[in-house]
Amino acid sequence: VVVDCSSTGIKQTFPCNNWLADYEGDGRIERRLKEDISLRKTYPPTVPWYVWVHTSDKKEAGTNAQVILVLYGHNGKSVNIKLERNSDALQQGHCDQFKADINDVGIPYKLRVSLSSKHLSHSWHLDRIEMENLKTEEHYRFFCGRWLSKIEDDKQIIRELPAQGPGIPKPLPIVKYIVDIFTGNKPKAGTDANVFINIYGERGDTGARPLEYSLQNKNKFERKQVDRFIIDAVLLNQIRKIRIGHDNTGVDSGWYLDKVVIYQEDQSYGPLTFICDRWLAVNEDDGQIVRELTLTADLHDTTYHVKIKTGDDLQAGTTADIHLQIFGQKTETEKMQYTSVNNSIRTSQREHVAGFTFQYHDLGKIEHIRIGHNGKISGTGWFLDWIEIDVPHRREIYRFVCHRWLDTRLGDDRVEHDFKPTEIIKTIIPYEITVFTGDKVGAATNAKIWIQIYGLRGKTDEILLENKFDTFERNSIDKFVVEAANVGKIEKIRINHNSQKIPSAWYLEKILIQQYLSEPFHTTDRKSDPNVEEYCFICQQWFGKDQVGKETIREFLSDSGFGNMLYDAKGINYLVHVLTGDKGSTGTSANVSIRLIGSKGQQTRLIPLEVMQHRRFEPGNVETFLLEEPDIGDVEMVEVQHDGDTLGDSWFLDGLIIEIPVQERTFYFVCNEWLSKYKGDGRTKRLLKAQDLIKPSLSSLIPYVVNIHTGHVATAGCDCDVSLKLFGTTGSSSEHIFRKHEGNFERSAIDIFQCDLEDIGKPIKLRVRILPKSIQGRNRWFLEKIQLIKHIKQNIKEETYSFEFNDWISHETYPYFDIFIKGSIESSMHQTTYRVITKTSNLIDTSCDANVFIMILGQNGDSGQLALKNSSTFLNKFERGHEDIFTFENILSLGPLKKLLIWHDDSSVLKSAWHLEYVRVDDMKTGQTYMFPCNKWLSSKKDDGQIVRILVCNNQLDYVIGGHSYITNGLIPYEIEVSTSDQPNAGTTQNGWIIVEGNNNRSEKIFFKNTIDNKILRRGQPDTFTFECQPLGEVRRIILGHQGEHERPFKKINDDDANWHVSHITITDLSTGIKYEFPVQKWITINNEGDVFDCATRKENSTEQQPHRRKINYKIIVHTDSISGASTDANVSIILFGTLGNTGSLLLKQKGQRSFQRGGVDEFIFECLELGKLKKLHIKHRNSALSSDWFLDKIEVINMDTNEKVSFPCKQGLGRKHEDYEVQLDLMPI
Repeated sequence: VVVDCSSTGIKQTFPCNNWLADYEGDGRIERRLKEDISLRKTYPPTVPWYVWVHTSDKKEAGTNAQVILVLYGHNGKSVNIKLERNSDALQQGHCDQFKADINDVGIPYKLRVSLSSKHLSHSWHLDRIEMENLKTEEHYRFFCGRWLSKIEDDKQIIRELPAQGPGIPKPLPIVKYIVDIFTGNKPKAGTDANVFINIYGERGDTGARPLEYSLQNKNKFERKQVDRFIIDAVLLNQIRKIRIGHDNTGVDSGWYLDKVVIYQEDQSYGPLTFICDRWLAVNEDDGQIVRELTLTADLHDTTYHVKIKTGDDLQAGTTADIHLQIFGQKTETEKMQYTSVNNSIRTSQREHVAGFTFQYHDLGKIEHIRIGHNGKISGTGWFLDWIEIDVPHRREIYRFVCHRWLDTRLGDDRVEHDFKPTEIIKTIIPYEITVFTGDKVGAATNAKIWIQIYGLRGKTDEILLENKFDTFERNSIDKFVVEAANVGKIEKIRINHNSQKIPSAWYLEKILIQQYLSEPFHTTDRKSDPNVEEYCFICQQWFGKDQVGKETIREFLSDSGFGNMLYDAKGINYLVHVLTGDKGSTGTSANVSIRLIGSKGQQTRLIPLEVMQHRRFEPGNVETFLLEEPDIGDVEMVEVQHDGDTLGDSWFLDGLIIEIPVQERTFYFVCNEWLSKYKGDGRTKRLLKAQDLIKPSLSSLIPYVVNIHTGHVATAGCDCDVSLKLFGTTGSSSEHIFRKHEGNFERSAIDIFQCDLEDIGKPIKLRVRILPKSIQGRNRWFLEKIQLIKHIKQNIKEETYSFEFNDWISHETYPYFDIFIKGSIESSMHQTTYRVITKTSNLIDTSCDANVFIMILGQNGDSGQLALKNSSTFLNKFERGHEDIFTFENILSLGPLKKLLIWHDDSSVLKSAWHLEYVRVDDMKTGQTYMFPCNKWLSSKKDDGQIVRILVCNNQLDYVIGGHSYITNGLIPYEIEVSTSDQPNAGTTQNGWIIVEGNNNRSEKIFFKNTIDNKILRRGQPDTFTFECQPLGEVRRIILGHQGEHERPFKKINDDDANWHVSHITITDLSTGIKYEFPVQKWITINNEGDVFDCATRKENSTEQQPHRRKINYKIIVHTDSISGASTDANVSIILFGTLGNTGSLLLKQKGQRSFQRGGVDEFIFECLELGKLKKLHIKHRNSALSSDWFLDKIEVINMDTNEKVSFPCKQGLGRKHEDYEVQLDLMPI
């Protein structure tokens, strides 16, 4: 069952795959279906519209052809809207009504109407179309009065109609565009195919228009011929590009297009030329029959070389037509079609690599691609291995490892997929080469020295090492910075010495090479940048024909021994022991990398682990690596991954042991999982957690006898390994795996094992996890109970602990359960419900569509991995400024919470950069609240590139929970909301600051800093900040300032940034909930000494004051002046301020009436809480319509309970054409 709600933009799928029949399957005719979240799709929500189509009252004006509409507005354009009708035809002189759901295009400016039928008999004379937005109740008209016909008028079946209605002071004109098509002078350059063109401008596009009737030639598009066409369209303004192509029909469909020239009939601007000079043919050039052309002056085409490899699986090839679309930071390509039939791209052969080249304007950095096929022939499934895109202009190769079926019968049944780059290879990168000449007599040389670098991806050209000054002097160090081909991991170098000069002998001590993998050399920090790889080559050899051996060319291998570490002295040594499983083919020859994650949130680079003596992690082996990396504190997590794509690269990792010798610390990481695309859960990347993050050091081991009782129910047995982890009063043990052997974990079985676990004090709970060996096996298990018999000091004392469960454990639903000990259950070990609240920061582009996970750590252990799937507050979770709430029931209490791990899987193509403000965890059983501040990005592209954060509980930030405040450090939290005015140039890119004064204290200067990733203080934008300080008491005044960037003192400040217009500031004491309002309404100049503002309204405490204010009605009477041009179509809003409070923003709008006309009086009635004596009226009109200027005479406000009238005179214009340019004012009563 698929439920598609267009108003919310959510499409949900509820799988069933079962019979509803009393004689089939289980005989049930009613089923409850659960949504498969992974299949949920979202798209922009739609707005309902009424559409009235008026057919003209002319003879034979009606039609039974399909009518299609496309609506254009300031927010974009709609999809094709097919008018589905009950009657057969749109009848002469008749009005037909339709209802359509249309994506929100904003205020419309044109409507395109077309007939889908190409029959000559289908003609239609359209009088007009009227449309009403049911959400805003605004009505628009589109007048036509012409034929859509192949035999009438100008024989066109597409018309564009300008919009008339609210917010549109003057409809756009319809203009004639003259289009000259120049066919090239090449053999067989002409075409018989049907050609179309789409012209794109600042105001939308013309849609695809068929070029059918040439004004000059009966037989169009012939070699060396010019054909002219006229296209009627609503004014596009500046034309930016065109899209031209044909349908590949006819005997000679290939076409060589020279250029296209376009100009307006009224000659409002000169001819625009679009150079093509290429074939549009499936059997010529790159096989494209549609091209996008930009203006000649804007042509900066970039060449792209694409390679596509078909996999080596059986029947991996396809004969279907392939399409590819590339998305970059700047723009994206059209969907490019490549046919397999004519071999423009050959994908039919297994393991074949197809290559092609195309040119397009610069896309910028490639972010993702979309590739698929049409699957129009049965059995056209395709196994795609990988894609490479070489962009010489950017000196980059983008590699996409796909390794999946694009097939309706295999994999996920999809024939189109999006892929992000697996690897970005810089083809040309900087190298810093440091040459150490030895300290020997005669070691210096004047000869020319060349170096050639060899790596896993090839070799560089010979590089001449030369500087402006003397080089290669005795006991000297010379540095050279060069750019050369990226050879990958460097394996060796070749040194070439030109010995023609005298003296020419040279003694080379060693060479150090720094390889900059991404950033240019002058912007990286050698001592800390993980993108720098260093290689040392110990030479200690003479060069020269007059020396022993007479060698002038030598090769040296990189010195990779443990005794020559090349990193900065600030790093410390880590010993990493990698334990590969010992059963069967568990080893791998893939490239393995790890990343260490510390207790303070620091992380190392992704470190490749190179096996020294052989190229495999062998089954049962322990490989040891010595690493030197920055000190990250205690190692709490390890990210481990490999790049293997084949079945033979499958690797079973038992675990990792990491030692820090200088600190005498050891950390254990248990994996016991496959890293494989073909085994286990199909993942080649794991995030492992240290076995105990709470304990300060490794505890002694205690022997246990473990009795595992499988239940006596049908199908109770399983084919899985079983994992146990014990939690106690002083910490938790390592995870211990009990392997599945014949007879183990079967129905009614009692399996006895022995193991050693760390001393965790008094046991509290036991975590039981099942580990499936395959997807097809029995992955459900009925566990009755587990007994642990603890042996201390050679069986002198024995204790037995029983953990009873009597329930199913299923890997498909929940792979592990926590079972508390039977009897003597401590109060801290009750089951509880945790409510997790995440706050996404209110910054630009902070939303996240990736899968997010957390792990909560407390005194009694951890929660295990919890997926934040379903927010109870928002359907679309992790959006900007949102608080999302997730509830986890029946979890054993973790006691007082200490830390929280949060991460996402970086799976979203478009929205995976997430800025998290904080996480709050509520223990619903105890009522205790724990705050985990973050204020960092979780993003592989922003900040420090990390997607994992370790947050420490900080309950010193005492937010008001449930009306109570908990202050533990003497500091009070305050919130500042700054509203920048919504008027021209009101915002600033500089920094703001504020000082808050109360009757007891005064805060420090608090800065509002603008950065690239945190753009604040912009026009019409509210920004929220928090700070802590000693209690201020009752807030009395603020000092507000505007300051340039100290970090860039010589940067010239633009005039637009020299002033900042602040509308309003609200300060909230979070410990009491009291708000203080400051209606600033003033320009704040750059580098001022601070402007002082007093608190304008009395403090508000909603819980104390609201019950004493009655609800009453206020009548608002607005008098527009009678001078010429006084009217406005803009939206007007007001805020009334009184001694008891304010109304908030009130929109002055009446359904079905046109307000604020010259000399008019408009009345509005609002119900709100009693305001007391009126002190001020703030009026604002949104200056967005073309005729939004307004001259306001006065506003009167009547308290309908007491009939008291208060007048607020204005006698002033609001809008751009008036002298003060104001669009909002504060009016005072008389």
